[in-house]
Amino acid sequence: LAARMVPMLWGGLDSAEPQSVALDLDGAFGFLKESAWVLEDAGYSVIVPAWWTPKGRQRVKLRLRPSSGKAAASTGSNPGASHVNLSNLIQYRYDLAIGDQTLTPEEWQQLVEAKTPLVRFRGQWVELDRDKMQEMLAFWREHGEESPNMSLQEILQRTAEDEAFEVDPDAALSRMLERLRDQSQLQPAANPAGLQADLRDYQKRGLGWIGFLEGLGLNGCLADDMGLGKTMQVIARLLQERAGSDPVAPSLLVAPTSVIGNWQKEVERFAPSLSTWIHHGSKREQDTKAFRAQAAEHDLVITSYALVRRDQKLLAGVDWHRVVLDEAQNIKNPKAEQTRAVLKLQSQHRLALTGTPVENRLTDLWSIFNFVNPGYLDTQPRFRK
Repeated sequence: LAARMVPMLWGGLDSAEPQSVALDLDGAFGFLKESAWVLEDAGYSVIVPAWWTPKGRQRVKLRLRPSSGKAAASTGSNPGASHVNLSNLIQYRYDLAIGDQTLTPEEWQQLVEAKTPLVRFRGQWVELDRDKMQEMLAFWREHGEESPNMSLQEILQRTAEDEAFEVDPDAALSRMLERLRDQSQLQPAANPAGLQADLRDYQKRGLGWIGFLEGLGLNGCLADDMGLGKTMQVIARLLQERAGSDPVAPSLLVAPTSVIGNWQKEVERFAPSLSTWIHHGSKREQDTKAFRAQAAEHDLVITSYALVRRDQKLLAGVDWHRVVLDEAQNIKNPKAEQTRAVLKLQSQHRLALTGTPVENRLTDLWSIFNFVNPGYLDTQPRFRK
């Protein structure tokens, strides 16, 4: 029955019992590439060599290898400046590689010139796409000898768009990317000490997600629907990071004027150990030095979107631990003065809260992410395109 679908098998049916069939290299490649799948789809069990399986296959690739151990200084005071983040510039160079083995350009050229689709290389069989390898060789000759400065944003895009690019598995950045892509690394967080409430399961996942991203130097947009406790997750995060012995700078919360008082009441109710200070009203502090001193005495400073624009220099003059935007759709217009003022706030972490990250158009989402992770969704014109 199998031979009727794959005629090459008739060669093993000349005797009373089925025998093996010897194939040349092209025949073996054809069987692995096409016939094996035909048989498997028909219900036959087909055992192929480990090196042909998706997990064991040795792929040709351009490996990005750090040419120095340190990332270049981050430009500006962007979120997560003390971590590897999207704005960090990292010196990388390219290596030609098959699997985990680096090749010289001469070895690569020899493989390109091979006339068979399967090649025995350093003890392993490898399937070659000669046209692709020729393109990669040309790319390497143009870029390989250099050590270009690439941002993490560019590296993320390059490795996501083309599987031929790979970050050196021994590099710290590779471990960071592995953590980012491994869903199992994201674990629900426990109720932090001092929280006068029990987090729901999805809130524990949200709390763990915020910490997971911030540990990688990235930031998130918490988009739970209204009424599901985004406020509680923020309060829990503030308590969680203050459980250690190291001092933590104050966080700034920007919210609509109508809910400023409610935020303070929620913090006092569920986390009485946290001190809050509302920056609002006609008698609010206007002196820069006094404002900094006052802010440093509190865990959370709460203000409004209108005052971020009005008191821009005052609020942008503090290095906040985190800036939290409640109802973050308030910055959906990237050209608005209010949005521009928010983008000038300096902080190590940023967090957006909104149940409606897209109210009218996708540009709303781009504007929020331009605050959360600048550059992550590329420029506005390219995002729109």
